[in-house]
Amino acid sequence: MLNEIRVYTDTFKGFWMDKAYRVPKGVVNGNERPDSLAAETEPMHKMDVRSIFVSPEPETKVRMNSNNEIQGLAFDGGDGIKQVELSDDNGKTWKQAHLDPDLGRFSWRRWRMEWKPEHAGKITWMVKATNIKGESQPLHQWNRSGYLRNEIEKLDLVVE
Repeated sequence: MLNEIRVYTDTFKGFWMDKAYRVPKGVVNGNERPDSLAAETEPMHKMDVRSIFVSPEPETKVRMNSNNEIQGLAFDGGDGIKQVELSDDNGKTWKQAHLDPDLGRFSWRRWRMEWKPEHAGKITWMVKATNIKGESQPLHQWNRSGYLRNEIEKLDLVVE
């Protein structure tokens, strides 16, 4: 609950905004390497595009030739999610997911995709979102604090 509002004439210098929530300065997606950290950091000011799986749970067993639905959420820094795509062939091809209604600039956007598995075995799904500006998710991304994590997520399922 909100119990106080303060207006500052300069940038707030509290611990979380001044020292903790910092990302590599001028680096796309905040991407750096453990052996090559960015020399300068800046306060985090916008969330990158991200999508995650919600259902089913990892390692869920599903029946071959049965109707299933994969669901998840996507968000970005307020520009709006344009599309969410899934791949079951390690990113060679992508299938468009259905987007539920947009609930506002900074709201999570639910997505879903119907799926009927035709082959038994382990399957790995990948998901990526793209926003209105064309920004998407990289295959891999790392930064020291993890605040801008937005790499393509994976979901392993078992088809019986």
